[in-house]
Amino acid sequence: MLKRKMYQKLKEWRSTKERECLLIKGARQIGKTTIVREFGKNEYKSFIEINFLKNPDLKSIFQGSLEPEEIYKRITAVMNKVNLIPGNTLIFLDEIQKCASARTALKFLAEDDRYDVISSGSLLGLHYGDDADPEVEKVESVPVGYEQQITMYSMDFEEYLWANEYTEEAIGIVRAYYEKKEKVPELINEKYKTMLREYSVVGGMPEVVASFCEYRDFGRVQQIQEKILAAYDDDIAYHAKGEQKTKVRNCYRTIPSQLARENKKFKYSEVEKRVPAGNTKTASSGCGIPIWFMSVIMYMNRFCLCGQMKRKMSSSFILTIQDF
Repeated sequence: MLKRKMYQKLKEWRSTKERECLLIKGARQIGKTTIVREFGKNEYKSFIEINFLKNPDLKSIFQGSLEPEEIYKRITAVMNKVNLIPGNTLIFLDEIQKCASARTALKFLAEDDRYDVISSGSLLGLHYGDDADPEVEKVESVPVGYEQQITMYSMDFEEYLWANEYTEEAIGIVRAYYEKKEKVPELINEKYKTMLREYSVVGGMPEVVASFCEYRDFGRVQQIQEKILAAYDDDIAYHAKGEQKTKVRNCYRTIPSQLARENKKFKYSEVEKRVPAGNTKTASSGCGIPIWFMSVIMYMNRFCLCGQMKRKMSSSFILTIQDF
């Protein structure tokens, strides 16, 4: 099991929360479900997982009254081997964007506070607003004040070192040089530079990292990266409507080539030269940029999809509103 920083954040949430559920946002395949499962099974006596994508029939649990007592009754009636232990049960609502009433119910479950509740969902599915996916349901009442949100990312360099069996002590030595602004000894410096180059190729997607750590095969790495990129390409288009499908997909595909140039400025006009960026008829975010493209900006900034994507663009690039 890959060590992730998110695990400690989950422990901190449990120890400090006050009548609130936790919503973990993030792109697909970055390890949200895996880390919550590990946390639930290790830290609680009872762990209940409800996945609305894998088991859409479980949406019935949140149909009708959203009184906590009624929801708990339906959970025990519909699911096998459920054991609700007050103060020591974690209920995990996965792919919550597929069940709007479950998102609304978080307020009432938080107020009840007998059991801890964590939910998670795809970032695009939660933020797209006008979503083309017929199974992404519009939330009638967002549980403001009863839901702490946290965004999970792919593995960073430190997590990559952990996966390669680097200890906290070893990493701490290098960190100490940095904090004291002292020169790193050549031997140590070369060792970590090699690891950084390796990370720039492998990337931070857990499936890719786990495969490389086991087989040390860059061929396998590329195959998995290509699979993930293809899935993301399909996923982005799946959430856009009508003509926006082409716009979103074209922007996504064009970002690496545009930002690989010396001038790190993304030009939407080069994506669709026939339609000037300022004349788009698409709903605007208020700053002259279409809402659908804001999703692409957020998506690319927050997630290192894989080393293959990174190799196509500058590692120093950060896409901002000012880049348009």
